[in-house]
Amino acid sequence: MIHDHGIDYERGKFADKIRDKTLTTERTAAWLRQAIAASPAEVVGNAREGCRVAFKRIHASAIATLVAGGEPLPVEAAPETLLFDAPRITNMRTEFDALVGLESAVVVVGATKDAALIRSVRAAVDATMATPGTALDPEALGLTAAVAPRVKAAMVPGSPVHSLMRLRMVGLIRRSIAEVGVLILRFVGDLGLSAITPQGPQPADPHGGAFAHRRAKLVRDVCAVAVLNREIHTSTYNDLISGILHAANAAV
Repeated sequence: MIHDHGIDYERGKFADKIRDKTLTTERTAAWLRQAIAASPAEVVGNAREGCRVAFKRIHASAIATLVAGGEPLPVEAAPETLLFDAPRITNMRTEFDALVGLESAVVVVGATKDAALIRSVRAAVDATMATPGTALDPEALGLTAAVAPRVKAAMVPGSPVHSLMRLRMVGLIRRSIAEVGVLILRFVGDLGLSAITPQGPQPADPHGGAFAHRRAKLVRDVCAVAVLNREIHTSTYNDLISGILHAANAAV
């Protein structure tokens, strides 16, 4: 846990690199520009008026989308404000993909209403859930010939079911980041990151407690990174977002 003096140190070190021109914010600006483009018009409008809550919502969306990126995140491709978090974000992406694929499979199996098949799949899910980052192997589910192709198709990135589950997970992470404030992070202090519990609506959990536990851990981990990152780089993000919006207005 980085306490206030650590946050000040990291903020100062980053400012020194920007001033010395050993670092830029080009990738960070491009990342935020994409988040602004994908944000609701109301959020963008509020940000144009200088609303700090809107700035935080844009940052939350940017982090959530980054975690959902799929491929490993090389340090040289990461936003400059997240360079040291790139390996952690890569691990989060692996877990994100595993959970989305698993949820896609279970949704299809649940729709069959086959009680015996559902019990069998839940047992496999519980076994898979024991190890974070582990993806579900559809071949190990004992699926019937009629169900197996549908489950495999649903687990393919870009399929309708997978896309819906991905959007749901991104939404959960985005809302959780937005609702976990810096004061909460300071308050839990030495209690550790596990004390941060995201609030707000969460997707229904048809998979039992094992899936919910692993999903909650991913959300907590992302929130912890996001809140600290926002605290360290608040002024940088606010300046960049304001600049991007100002440039967009000037271009109209």
